[in-house]
Amino acid sequence: MACHPYGMECTVFMVRCSYEQKPYRGTLMRLNGARVIKSPSTLTEVGRAALRENPDAPGSLGIANAEAIEYAATRSAARFSIGSGENHVLLHQTVLGEEALLQLQYEQFLSGEMVDSEPSDEEIRTSLGSLP
Repeated sequence: MACHPYGMECTVFMVRCSYEQKPYRGTLMRLNGARVIKSPSTLTEVGRAALRENPDAPGSLGIANAEAIEYAATRSAARFSIGSGENHVLLHQTVLGEEALLQLQYEQFLSGEMVDSEPSDEEIRTSLGSLP
């Protein structure tokens, strides 16, 4: 998603089971100009080998990373960037989560809904049970 504003192309190798279970993630990436490929794929030798071994393979982060590395290594203008699971990504996600919590607390404060304590397990179960 950081590529499109700079006129760069982005190709994402997404683990097949995630691709199928979380289609909106792929949609969001495509809306931001990315090409999203279900991994294992037929685009790389790594992917083709995985599919020969098991045509219905759910994929794995290891295969998706190997495909992305092979894809980048075989194209002179391409570069590889890891997408998830690394320290810098986890730190980024933690900061975003902390910021979201602060924003929610601020909104509760402004609306007068601010509570002084954490909800009990029973209160959580009750509120979840009332969801449609």
